[in-house]
Order: sequence, then C-alpha cells, then structure tokens
Amino acid sequence: MTNQSIVLNRAKSLVKKLIHFIYPAHCIHCQEEAVGSHQLLCLYCKELIERFPLDQCEPYKAASVEKEGVILSLLKEVKGAFSQEVISSMSALMAVQIIELKWPLPDLIVPSSKDPINILLAKELSKIFGVAVQKKQYNCSDQTVLAVGLMLDPLEEIEEAAPLQIFQIGLCK
Repeated sequence: MTNQSIVLNRAKSLVKKLIHFIYPAHCIHCQEEAVGSHQLLCLYCKELIERFPLDQCEPYKAASVEKEGVILSLLKEVKGAFSQEVISSMSALMAVQIIELKWPLPDLIVPSSKDPINILLAKELSKIFGVAVQKKQYNCSDQTVLAVGLMLDPLEEIEEAAPLQIFQIGLCK
C-alpha cells in the first residue's frame, strides 16, 4: 500500500508539472511574468512589497505591510479563493515583522476575529513559531498572546480572558 501511495504522489506531481508547463502561472500582481508552481509573485513584484515602517508601529500592535500595490493584489487573491500559497506568503510577512519588532515569543496564538482567513493565518503562524492556536473560547490568563488577522481588529473578547500580555499583528491597518 505504501508503494502505491508513492507512485500515486509521483504521478500527481508529474501531472501538475505538465499542466504548469502547458499553462504557466502568472504573477498575481503584474499578470505578465510567468512564475513557478506554488509561487504567487514574480521576482520584480516581490521587490515591490513595502513593509510597514517599524518606527511607526504602536507598542504591542503592528501591521506588516502597507495596503497598496502588491499587497492589494494579495488581499484580492485571498478574498477570491484563499489558497495555501497566499496564506503562507501573508504569514511569512507577518513573521518577519514580529521578529524585527523583537516581540517575545507568544504562549498562544489566536485569530483576532472568527473570520476564516484570520483562523488560517493564525494556524500558519503557529506552524512558523511552534506555538499552539486557540480558535474558540479564549482561555489565556497569565499567558502572552499573539492576536493575528488580516486587519488590526478590536480585541475585547480576548482582553476579557485576562492574558498577561497581548500583541496584535495584522497584514495591514
């Protein structure tokens, strides 16, 4: 049975490569440059991403990038049909901002609202940082919590759970 699954996975991979060769994917921003499979942006458009300036971030609250240009294309893509590649790219941008802000590693990651995209972003950041995600009732007293979302949402429900500290990261303001 294991050999069958290996052969099946290789066949699927070959079919994906063949489809990508015949119908190459294009950059979601410029729509002109061909990109490799599992890539969203061409090299030129990746360079256009403007990160939110660290010196303009509020204490314990930050956006990763400006809501314009390439990021606007990513947001449109995630609103249309959110793929794992889009969620992974957004989470990576957030992770870089968190690291550069030198915030402490959280004990718990929560979505800033119950929006499905925020839940996916929280799950992806939990993989990056190796921290648990809590999606339902918040049980986070005496813990450092990272709230994650597309935008910087109000955090009343999380604040009521009395965490030790709350840090919030959004893709944009």
